[in-house]
Amino acid sequence: MLSDVVALILASEGCCTIDELGEALSSSLVSAHPTHDALLAVLGDGGLFEPCAVGSEAWSLTGHCPHRSHAIPVDASLGLEGFPSMFGWQREALEAWHAAGSRGLIEAVTGAGKSLVALHAIREIVAQGGRALV
Repeated sequence: MLSDVVALILASEGCCTIDELGEALSSSLVSAHPTHDALLAVLGDGGLFEPCAVGSEAWSLTGHCPHRSHAIPVDASLGLEGFPSMFGWQREALEAWHAAGSRGLIEAVTGAGKSLVALHAIREIVAQGGRALV
């Protein structure tokens, strides 16, 4: 599928114009070379791609533009005032996460509070000078 090939190109290149995508496609194993309009239709369909921060002529995978910062500033407040306190299972999950080297998965039903555990974990890592990727 054309969108899959475009996604692979953008994953390796970061941002590309439609012309650059066309050149990359012509040097790939894709037998049919799409027109400018066909590429534009693929890029604008489904939310997989977004205009790159460097200009509307360039495109990237959604959320992966190398020119756009998605990071929370280091001095950002990560206080959890106003959030509910954690239940026992959430505290246990956070302790297990620490014991596993700050890695792991939480498996719980929708609405149980997985995001609250994640917020506490992120706050702890950032307070220690670390980084968190969500």
